[in-house]
Amino acid sequence: MTRNLIWLAVTAAFSAQSQDAQHDAHTDSLERIVVIAPMHSPLDIKTDPKAPRQPLPAQDGADLLSSIAGFSLVKKGGASSDPVFRG
Repeated sequence: MTRNLIWLAVTAAFSAQSQDAQHDAHTDSLERIVVIAPMHSPLDIKTDPKAPRQPLPAQDGADLLSSIAGFSLVKKGGASSDPVFRG
């Protein structure tokens, strides 16, 4: 029993070492890529609900949100809809 456990431990160690060596060889062959770019501020949108919108003013909150970039509407029936924020 002890001999089987020792044999199992030795084969597991060699197997792990072999996989680690293959992983290192694969990652060493890749080129390093450096990206340099100026930092931008996060997207910040402010809207005035009293400002006139074209073509028609908002009928409800969902209509108001649909005029803002990043929002869309999912129709629930008759005149109702649910706003959906993307991102």
